[in-house]
Order: sequence, then C-alpha cells, then structure tokens
Amino acid sequence: MTALPFKARVYVCAVVLAGLVAGGFALPHIQHPWSVAELAAVIILCTSLSDVPDVTASRNLNLGLVVGIAAIFITGASGVVFVAAASAFIWTRPGQPRVKLAFNAGQYALSGGAGGLVFEALNGPVHHLSPGNFPTVIFALVAVTVVYHVVNQFLVWLVVSFASGLPWQFSWRVLVPSSPSYLAYAFLGLLMADLWENFDPATATLLLIPLVVTRTTFASFVDQKKAYDATVAALIQAVETKDHYTRGHSERVAGGSVLIAQQLGLRDDKVQALFYAGMLHDVGKMGVPTLVLQKQGRLSGAEADSVRAHPARGLEMLGDIEFLQEALGGIYHHHERMDGKGYPLGLVGMEIPEFARVIMVADAFDSMTSNRSYRPAMTIEAAIDELVACSGVQFDPAMVRAMIDALRVHGWRVQGADEARLPIAPEYQNRAVAPAAEVAALADAAIPTARSGPRYSSVETEA
Repeated sequence: MTALPFKARVYVCAVVLAGLVAGGFALPHIQHPWSVAELAAVIILCTSLSDVPDVTASRNLNLGLVVGIAAIFITGASGVVFVAAASAFIWTRPGQPRVKLAFNAGQYALSGGAGGLVFEALNGPVHHLSPGNFPTVIFALVAVTVVYHVVNQFLVWLVVSFASGLPWQFSWRVLVPSSPSYLAYAFLGLLMADLWENFDPATATLLLIPLVVTRTTFASFVDQKKAYDATVAALIQAVETKDHYTRGHSERVAGGSVLIAQQLGLRDDKVQALFYAGMLHDVGKMGVPTLVLQKQGRLSGAEADSVRAHPARGLEMLGDIEFLQEALGGIYHHHERMDGKGYPLGLVGMEIPEFARVIMVADAFDSMTSNRSYRPAMTIEAAIDELVACSGVQFDPAMVRAMIDALRVHGWRVQGADEARLPIAPEYQNRAVAPAAEVAALADAAIPTARSGPRYSSVETEA
C-alpha cells in the first residue's frame, strides 16, 4: 500500500473495513449456508479454469455478476455479500498485491450487498421462483442490476481518482454503454437461479461452461494480440533507429488512420488491421541507406528512387507475416495517387486499396504538420487547405472529408507538441471537397483541366 497516495490508502482501508462490517452483519442472517458455500466455490473454480491476463479485455465476460445475481435469488442479501466477495478472484491476477484483492473483495461485497438489499426491499422472492411471480422478478432484477452497477462503478472511480490524483467526475458516457451487458448477464444469473432451485446446483453450474470457455478463448486472444503488438513495436523500433523523423510519425499516422476508419464506420477488425498498416507503412525504410534518410535538403534522382522503393521493401519484409496480410495493401500502395501519378504501380482512383487511400491522407497530414530538414511544419489550417486542394487529384475526397470531420472532433497531436485542437471556424467545418463523380471520372483519366496539379509533393515527405 506504500505505493498509493495517502488518500487512496485511507479510502482502500475504508472500503475493506466496510466490506468486513457488511459481512459481520450478514453472517448471523444467512439462511442457506450450504448454498452460499457452493456458489462461492463455483465462482472461484470458474476463475481458476478461465484466467484472463488482461482485465480490460475480459471485463464484459462477467462471471461474477452472473453468480452474484443468482446468489441474490438463492441466498438473499445476507448470502450475496460473501458470494460477491469471492468474485474478487476474477479480477485479481497472480502476482498482484494482496491489497488489490482485499479492495476488490470489499467493493464487490458492498455492491452485491446493496443489490441484495434493494431486491429484498422490493419483496423479491428468495428461494420461491415461480411463473406467478415472474413480472415482480423481472422488475426487481433490473433494479438490482442498476444498483449493483452504479455502486460498483462509483467505488472503482473513487479509488482511481485518489490513486491518480485527478478530480473525480461521474460519467454517464462510461456507465450507460456498459449497462446492456450487465443486464444480459443478470438475466443469465436469473436463469442460473431457476435451474438451481428447480433442478440442482450441478445443472445450474453447467450454464457457466460456455462463459468459462469464452473467457479461456479470450485469454488466448489477449496473448496473441500482445505477441502481435510486440512484433509491430520491434519493427517500428528498428526503423526509428535509422530515421529519427519516423519516431512518433508512425504512431500519429496509425492514429490518424484509425480516426478516418472510425469516421467511415469500418468494422473493428478492419480498424485494427488498418492500425497495423499505419504503424508499419514506412517499415521498408530499413532498406534505404541511412545517409539518404537523414540527408539535409533535396534528394538526387537516384536517392529519390531509393526512397520510392521503400513500399516494395516493406512488402517483402512483411509478406510472410500472417496477421499482417490485410494490412499489406495499405503498406505497399500508400504512395499511389488518385490521378495515377503515384508509385509503385501508378494505380488510378478506386484501383488503390481502401487502406492505402486512408493512410495516404493521414501520412500526408502528419508530414505537412511536422518539421522537416528542408522546411518548417505547416499549421493545421494550412495542411487542411492542402488536403482540400489535392482532393480528387492526389487524395480520395471521401478520406479527406473523413479526416477533416475527425480532426474537428478529436484534434491532432502535432510533432513535438501537445494536442492541438482544430479551430471550430465555419470555413474549417465545411471545407469543399471534390465530389464523388470526379473521383469516378479519374478511372477514365478525366482530370479537370482547371486543376494545375497539387501543390503538395508526397515524395518530399520521404526525404
């Protein structure tokens, strides 16, 4: 506990003490001690069979809530205090401080106990489930789940606030989105209680097997994702060793690509693949001579050709890595142009893979807003002007539109500075972007003659 600030230590001790007091009051009133012991054993057994190393990834697989809700119906408020406390083992990983286990046990005992008291106050039927009391049960179930969820989040938010030193702030934006999953697991808890009462504990416990399997699968997924992230991080570190400009650039391009993808409504799996593509879009620079990458000033023709080869080198390096297969199109083609004057293949319009059309906008925007050896960084406003000017010629207008919309909401973290917010000025909320018809016409090389070509050169970003 010495690592925690004083306020946090006091608060943790208060929660643990309150949990012990709740247990002391509840113990004499337990009417079904064997059921309490069995339910506690079930929840600990499920935990040992489905340990998930990443708490964040597993928070929606709430075995503790399922068994806790079942315990309210089976044992009442007195019994659920002890069953809920046992659920703390779900959220405590091996090697974590015992104080974390104690706090979790205390806060779950208080959350479960509060839910149990609400259940009994609403005359919820303990050990008397039947079709006749179904409407009463559903109403009580919803009320109990809401109370359990709110108390649980309140206690957790407070400890986070005290531990971080940040002011506590209640947030419905966090609470409301997670509520449907809590209700879904609460209904599973009701089903478990019904099976427990009308059949036997063993039959009721079978209901948890799919959840245990799901948690175990999640554990494998989390381990796999960590391995993927470690692979990507190692590759990025190797590039950064050669090219100092790349330090931070890959992360910003990946972040910008994700913002565009989310604005476009892409699926989560595609957003993840696009993130990897953004992180690794310049990995081929490891095959470019260091003197060329760090050269001050303009590149010669041969040097520019060497830089232009980096997408192909990146494809060669990553082509055999299975989890990056969907990202390869973005990595290989992120220097194509809508008018067909890009590289490496000179693809035109929608021939360019979607990932590449996303990355080329995020890459260009970060390059323009970063200091280079041959020019200072542009302002965010000037960079937006360039994106708009080049829309339909160099960039996909849909991606430019999505980038501008995302910037207005999220801002942009420029090189070497804190996050810079996009001004909410009318001219930057509704920038004109080339219409979709113009993009379709690019496939027939029908570039409007009024355009003199883009002012921004993507080759310059590679110097």
